[in-house]
Amino acid sequence: MFVLSRGAGLKLLNLGPDEIVGKSVFDLYRDHPKVLEDIRRVLGGESFVSTHWIGALAFEVRYSPLRDRSGALSGAIGVAADVTERKVTEDRLAFLANYDPVTMLPNRHLFMDRLSHAMQIADRNGTNVALLFIDLDSFKTINDTLGHAAGDILLVQVAERLTAAVRGTDTVGRLGGDEFTIVLEVLNR
Repeated sequence: MFVLSRGAGLKLLNLGPDEIVGKSVFDLYRDHPKVLEDIRRVLGGESFVSTHWIGALAFEVRYSPLRDRSGALSGAIGVAADVTERKVTEDRLAFLANYDPVTMLPNRHLFMDRLSHAMQIADRNGTNVALLFIDLDSFKTINDTLGHAAGDILLVQVAERLTAAVRGTDTVGRLGGDEFTIVLEVLNR
């Protein structure tokens, strides 16, 4: 049961300062199994930090067991901070580290990882892998005459067509500029 509830995070959840006092933690968070799992952990005596998404908001919660004067476990303390902006930024950076922001295809980094993985699987299974390199002729002319927005539209259309032309197990990537690559996996020898 909640015995104290304070902080700006409550306003973000449309709750008043003491609105949840006396209510069961397990009832309030019944639709959030990860929160319930963390509550069980802290009630088991463990201290830790965990991040939870509640709707569109991310909270970093520092959990600590609450002990009485004799050291016996008597409850738990959870202090939450709104970290939504940080988590959104982290997720965006993780996306940009692996995907091209124009076409949403794997970038050079992720493509090379997938190529390596496909080659390992082919070696293990006795199959072949095909690597295709596609360069768009006169793409610079399109950017120079029609503008970068038109060039981006063309890149997106090429990405869509290439992706539609391969199997779901194959990988289409954009290395940069007007260069696309495709890994065709599991080809029989």
